[in-house]
Amino acid sequence: MEYTAGCTEAAEEMRAAVPAACPREGAAGNKKVLIAEDYKMLQLLYSEELAEEGYDVAVCGDCATLLKMIEMHRPDIILLDIMLGGHNALDMLQDIYARSRGALVLLNSAYSPAYSRSAFGVAGADYLVKSADIQPMKDKIRSLCAQQAGRLRVKSLPV
Repeated sequence: MEYTAGCTEAAEEMRAAVPAACPREGAAGNKKVLIAEDYKMLQLLYSEELAEEGYDVAVCGDCATLLKMIEMHRPDIILLDIMLGGHNALDMLQDIYARSRGALVLLNSAYSPAYSRSAFGVAGADYLVKSADIQPMKDKIRSLCAQQAGRLRVKSLPV
């Protein structure tokens, strides 16, 4: 019992000492990720995996709902399926960025890395080719959160 209590106290101290990777936090103190994916199995897989990682996850499956969810949830990261509900979500990027207030977009594509780099490299924060291995997705989301936290820290420095 004492060992477990000591570990819990040490873990709490470590959590307090390490700043959150993303600045905005959800009700449970988690970083917010909005998954915009129309394929139900991927919605379930991504949402469960990211929730296990400690993210506050919201899910939508079409472009109309996406814009509403952005305003409702104010996500830190948007995992955006390129072909969302039969529509090209890239056509909505300007609206997404305007409504998201600083969220980073991770474009999720079934296309090859070369195609993704050329077509989406400028428009999105990053891209990801869909795969059965979701570890790269988790790694990119973690990296984007760190990037976002660093970007906000730089903006807050006195001039």
